[in-house]
Amino acid sequence: MSDEILYSEYEDVLVGINPSEAQGMLISYICAEPNEAILLWIKELSRITNDGIKEGDLLVALYKDTVQALNDLDFTFSPLLPEADVYQRIKALQQFAEGLIYGIGINHLKLENLTVENDAYEFMNDLIEFTHTTFEAEDEVNDEETEQDFEEILEFVRMGILLIYHETLNQGKRE
Repeated sequence: MSDEILYSEYEDVLVGINPSEAQGMLISYICAEPNEAILLWIKELSRITNDGIKEGDLLVALYKDTVQALNDLDFTFSPLLPEADVYQRIKALQQFAEGLIYGIGINHLKLENLTVENDAYEFMNDLIEFTHTTFEAEDEVNDEETEQDFEEILEFVRMGILLIYHETLNQGKRE
């Protein structure tokens, strides 16, 4: 199954919330409450969408795929994004970031307890700034450069997520 079909299926299931944003929220729940993440996440999605969730099995699959990718030693995790032009993928990555930021706030995830506290705060500040940046196609813009810039931002987000995830995982083992 291609990512685009998968993304479209999630769009059909998540009425009222973008799939990228939903996955960002999911990661915050996995970091904050690993043993209850799936239940708390689906409960929050139901609240946000006014019970607009159509099929729980697909959400469970997203949860399992996300956890597996976060734990993969080859660092295969990547945010759920549509196969679309670069500006639509940038917008989806911003929505992913917004979901993560929202989820960290609602879960009261304490980054100050992490051994990489300064890196985590810097990453979150950069992520917040990224969500407030406007990207628009312009005639003079080189789409290859935009694509390359997007890939660099995507890699930064991926590594930041993995940093926070593994640190919160290790923090739980230390407590």
